[in-house]
Parts: sequence; structure tokens; C-alpha cells
Amino acid sequence: MTDPHPASLYQFEPRWGPGAEGLLSRPVLVVSLEGWVDAGMGASSAIAELLTSSPTDLVATFDTELLIDQRARRPIARLEDGVTTRLTWPAIQVLAGKDRAGTDVLYLTGPEPDFRWPTFIGDVVELVAGSV
Repeated sequence: MTDPHPASLYQFEPRWGPGAEGLLSRPVLVVSLEGWVDAGMGASSAIAELLTSSPTDLVATFDTELLIDQRARRPIARLEDGVTTRLTWPAIQVLAGKDRAGTDVLYLTGPEPDFRWPTFIGDVVELVAGSV
């Protein structure tokens, strides 16, 4: 039997969890998911510039094991002297920051999901609504 209320696909960072409402005031959500719609990596370049223009705080991380086809998106390996020293797995995250005018902004970044789009979108809406 399928659970009619599956667990969330994301996990809040401790500071942002339940009871943390009011940390943001009417934030704008900026979505930049890497994928086929990121022509010429325009969105990736734009979000990289936004994220380096002011400090951000990690709000939540999505469980990419449930969302990403791991055969199609391999981790990035760091090699030192021919030895793998670290693997960086694809991550979908929500970060909080402020724009130049001081407006609260939430950034949804990472690879676009391969699976569970309706659940993912529902969780994004739930997460953003719970962050204000």
C-alpha cells in the first residue's frame, strides 16, 4: 500500500527547522536548476554570480538519492597525485540571502530532478511557505 503522505524530500538545517518561522520577510524565490533548459549555462552562471555577491545561509537540502538518476549524474571526483581524495555528489539546496536592496531571497539550486517532480514541487512550496 502506498503512503498517502510520504515523508518530505528535504531536510532543514537546524537553525531553519520547525519553529523558525519569521526569520525571513516576504522572500523572493530564485530557481536555478541545472538541466536541458540551462542553455549555454546562462542560469548556472547567473546564480553563481548572485550567490557570490552576498552571504548566504543553507536552509535545506533535498535527498538527491530519491530525485536524481545517479547513473546519468556521477559525482565529481577530486584527484591528488592520481588518488581520489573526495567525491562531491550532486546536491539540490535552498539557501537564504539578501539582495542589494536588503530584500530576503531564497535560492533553489542544483540539478533538476529526474524523478518525483510533483512531490518535489509540492515540497518546494511547503519549504518556502514554512520559511516565512
